[in-house]
Amino acid sequence: MVEMSVALGKSFSRWLKERVERRRESTEALENIQTLDKNHLLLLYRTLAGSQRRFDVSRNNPEGRELVRKKIFVTVIDSLIGRTCEVNPAIFAERQRLLPVLKQACDTPGRFPIVRRQAAAWTVA
Repeated sequence: MVEMSVALGKSFSRWLKERVERRRESTEALENIQTLDKNHLLLLYRTLAGSQRRFDVSRNNPEGRELVRKKIFVTVIDSLIGRTCEVNPAIFAERQRLLPVLKQACDTPGRFPIVRRQAAAWTVA
């Protein structure tokens, strides 16, 4: 009985740590959108506007690799020729609010339109 309680306690502790880590990564990914230049914003826009949930990011795609590094794209399968990725679930959950703002940012002249998250809204600065 004591062993079962200890095992349950360890399982709960591990689950709680994983949940905290996922939440931190989600927050980090959402904040990283604000650091993207126009090329990266355009790639994110095209990906969110598309119909595929999963997509390939080749090793020869620096923009895609950068979005993986910033946790905006999450690797599902890693292979020698590339990665199969999906958009971070926290970002995908914001999809309907992000799409018009990303479109506006991509249409804005200049290289660095800044997409900002303010409370529950996204804006372009």
